Amino acid sequence: MKPSSKHREGSARLSGWDYRNQARYFITICTKNRFHFLGQCFDGIMSLSDIGKMTYTFWKEIPNHFSNVFLDVFQVMPNHIHGIIALTGEIIAPRNTNLTNRNIIDKPVEENQYFQAISPKAGSLATIVRSYKSVCKKEINLNFPDAEFAWQPRYHDYIIRDDEKFFRIKNYIINNPKNWKKDKFFG
Repeated sequence: MKPSSKHREGSARLSGWDYRNQARYFITICTKNRFHFLGQCFDGIMSLSDIGKMTYTFWKEIPNHFSNVFLDVFQVMPNHIHGIIALTGEIIAPRNTNLTNRNIIDKPVEENQYFQAISPKAGSLATIVRSYKSVCKKEINLNFPDAEFAWQPRYHDYIIRDDEKFFRIKNYIINNPKNWKKDKFFG
């Protein structure tokens, strides 16, 4: 039952797909209003700003926080990032499970069930991306408060289902700086 007092946009995720499934996912995350927070691209070479360096470092740390993640290629661009995240299967449960299983007493049961159903599940792609975006925003704004850094609210994902698409996407990510002026995010 959807609470009438809340509005939620439809999901951009593939209906019926469990985003905890073992698979390779192509991810794109854009900065708010596609502002060039992350650096500049000149002559096919990406030069990271200090903020871009932080986003790069936090990306590399994802497997330290999620046991079911393998990172493949990743590219920071001036106003977005691309990466391939492979979910490898078995999820090791977090130590603090009592926090995720508690009931919120002041909300009706139907509303609790609704929000539990739409919330990202432990070890899912949404949880991983949400955590990544959150730590970047928090640490960047702590270190560079005048920058007013933010991500777009959503992200794009594509489930890579075969090797041909995997290699095409991997090549696209690697060559993104060379093709920056033709990129749909350029400008």
